[in-house]
Amino acid sequence: MAFSTETWGGWDYMPRAWPRWIDATDGVLLVGAVGSDGALDAEGAALPAGTVVAVVRLAMPAAGEGWLEGIRVDPRVRAMDVATDLQVAELHWAAANGARIVRYATSARNEGSMRLGARGGFELIARFEGIAWEPSLPESDDETGRRRSGFLPEVQAEARLRRHDLVDRLASAGLVARSSQFDGLWAIVSADLSFTEGQRLYEPRPWALEELTRDKFAAHLARGEVIVRSKNEKSVAIIVKDIAPAEEAAVRLALMCGAAGAAFELMEQVRSTTEAPVRFRFALGAPVASGFEDRYRSAGYETSEWPLHILARPLDEAHPVPPVDPAALILADQPGAVITPAQ
Repeated sequence: MAFSTETWGGWDYMPRAWPRWIDATDGVLLVGAVGSDGALDAEGAALPAGTVVAVVRLAMPAAGEGWLEGIRVDPRVRAMDVATDLQVAELHWAAANGARIVRYATSARNEGSMRLGARGGFELIARFEGIAWEPSLPESDDETGRRRSGFLPEVQAEARLRRHDLVDRLASAGLVARSSQFDGLWAIVSADLSFTEGQRLYEPRPWALEELTRDKFAAHLARGEVIVRSKNEKSVAIIVKDIAPAEEAAVRLALMCGAAGAAFELMEQVRSTTEAPVRFRFALGAPVASGFEDRYRSAGYETSEWPLHILARPLDEAHPVPPVDPAALILADQPGAVITPAQ
């Protein structure tokens, strides 16, 4: 973790994520190491064989869907194509686990990440903005002044209880949909412009987007996780009760779609029902928030400063995995079907 502790202004979530990712069955951690003695870093210093210089996690949020996260490269070897080699390995592991498409997210500011993706055949498919309600910051657990990490087991347990309580309260208010409403609600969601402009993606696990299918929506509905605001206009949201949080343990609406006014009222209902931070993402310029940004801000919400870019690459006959150049990359562990998709 030596090169993955201060990535963002003196902190990085990786050391906290690592223990959970080691044990999780929905992905694999790939570790890149120097292959032989005699290698030199970017400044000409020797790098002994076995020196760890890169890490990345390949997750499978759903069957057939790969998600890349947590890529880190030792600054000593940046601009030496290590990330490019690691990307080749990621794609081979994704293919071995049945991925038909692989996606990842990066900031609109991260031009290096987008250039890397382009070298591996990734293309920009969607841009997302965020809206968040952030109550006053409680006492933090470290010197960063940040909230306690969502990777801590006790924080994960608290987050689950909080989401269950929130959904129970919303059900008491008559806002949780019933399975008998499936046809009408799925018709609203599947035709919603905000949903389709976001490439039909939603975010059941924070910072990991996947396609919302008819079957997945039915499963959320059966679990009592679909929230509906309905007066003159409708808004539909999903709150997943049992997915573990990522670094931040906010209540994240996995989906928000429908009329902008109804979405704002639904968000206000959720906010007033919990003391936790609340947030959701939506496709850049999507109707679900169009024209209501000022109203959100005047009500105390924050909007994201930079869009989140989602890049994707198919894995099929027309888009095969790139070949491995044995002079640059050795797959010491042969890719195998070892991942159990989360859905």
